[in-house]
Amino acid sequence: MSTSDPTPSNESRQSPKGLLWLKHALVLGLLLLGWYILDHSGIVDFFVRSEGVESAVKELGAGGPALIVFGIAVAVVITPLPSAPVALAAGALYGMYWGTFYIVLGAQLGATIAFLVARHFRNGVLHPFVSKAETLPLLGNQNTLMATVLVSRILPFLSFDLISYAAGLSVLEFNRFFIATLVGIVPMSFLLAHLGMSVREIDGAGVAITLVIVVAMVVAGYLIKRILAARNR
Repeated sequence: MSTSDPTPSNESRQSPKGLLWLKHALVLGLLLLGWYILDHSGIVDFFVRSEGVESAVKELGAGGPALIVFGIAVAVVITPLPSAPVALAAGALYGMYWGTFYIVLGAQLGATIAFLVARHFRNGVLHPFVSKAETLPLLGNQNTLMATVLVSRILPFLSFDLISYAAGLSVLEFNRFFIATLVGIVPMSFLLAHLGMSVREIDGAGVAITLVIVVAMVVAGYLIKRILAARNR
């Protein structure tokens, strides 16, 4: 009387991996469908015009700040959508301080979601491809990765969205990412709120101050980057 071989076949061992790929392909398809709907529903146009944002926020009244926070978070998660018009509208409508607060809240929320989405893929279907980074001296060092995120938040010409996703694919711990992002986005958030308020009031002095802040942020980010590079030699 023969007994069946308890060892699973190659097909049975590979089927969970195939299902995982199918699940992620489905998620990607849903994202593409979502972008198509956004593009053809006029929502994308809402994000590219600060005047449209201001109008929508005013119509909501007390719920306006929630729309600002939600809009910035969505723009961070859906990378092609720009967050600057929403941030400028926040400064124009709520001033420097409350505008900065709403921008920070929205950016932090969006960055957190983007990080967690990327981390989900890293721990799943992308794990065989990105796990090798743990063995590299710089890409596997928590302090270096945290400092890199912090500097990237200060420099205005680096993509906030892509850095959030890249951090999720790295080995950087979530709490370090959260702190580095929160500390790093405050200057840029203040800058955007100040610029939004200054442009609305057509304040030449305010715009000049904003430009000075931009230059200071670029210089500060460059100096921090040089210091970190010198320490890692």
